[in-house]
Amino acid sequence: MVPFKMVADNLNVQVTWDGGLRQVRIYTAPTTMDVTGFYGLGDPKKGTSSWTDLFQQDYPNPATGNTDMVSKLAFCWYSMDRSGNFTASNKYGWQKPDGKDTITQL
Repeated sequence: MVPFKMVADNLNVQVTWDGGLRQVRIYTAPTTMDVTGFYGLGDPKKGTSSWTDLFQQDYPNPATGNTDMVSKLAFCWYSMDRSGNFTASNKYGWQKPDGKDTITQL
């Protein structure tokens, strides 16, 4: 048994009881959320590219697309080899796209 009044007071949440459904509902204040999108240009035939998902255009056409849904964008153009070195060669086919500087300006 948990005294929900104490929980509500200490966590600054609102607690309600729905007797008909026999449910306790806990409401918190809205908060902001940062969303990081991960993008990697790979081989669309292998399903390793997220270009179309992000930009809603076929490569190489950048557009606003879904970029408004993310707070930050992380690019996956490199991988690390077994020695800890960054390399542009990887089994996923990730690559720096031509015109990469225009992508970061969207």
